[in-house]
Amino acid sequence: MAAHAASYKCVVDGRTTYQGQPCTEDVKNRAVASPMAPAAGGALAAAGAAAGPPKQELQRRDLAARTALEPLARDAFAAIKSGNLTAYTAMLCPKPRAAFATKAAADGFRSEGQGYVQSKTELVKAAEIDRDGVTFMTAEAAGYAGKGPHMVRIHFDWVDSKPCITHVDSVLKAEQK
Repeated sequence: MAAHAASYKCVVDGRTTYQGQPCTEDVKNRAVASPMAPAAGGALAAAGAAAGPPKQELQRRDLAARTALEPLARDAFAAIKSGNLTAYTAMLCPKPRAAFATKAAADGFRSEGQGYVQSKTELVKAAEIDRDGVTFMTAEAAGYAGKGPHMVRIHFDWVDSKPCITHVDSVLKAEQK
């Protein structure tokens, strides 16, 4: 009887719920409790997702950071320098990848790569590696953009338990604290 009473699947406030009547436009603005999908359960699940990955997953990411992130970061930097947008976007997380579909983003990518080529920037040593990224000390024949030596940080996020790149920063060493 309870299953029949909650036989309509609706999206309420961004969450899937089940209710005893057909979904209407105003259902988006109210919470619906159901024997099959209690509103509190949805709230708890959302709170758990907001809390972040479990400890075991974080430990796995820390291990992966020590072994896999530096080579991936170096590959990303090489793609930037060579202007290989296809290779670079394949390493990006979904949201940044979507942003690279614009001509402006592609032009910015090429411009950044040309800056690294002109300054003859090379990644020397990983100064910091953690699950959120890799920071490299660099060597360059001419200071980056004429401003002097800098560090490059390749930022990562994790999608489906795999690392992907969110963005790359260049920071002048003089700005480091």
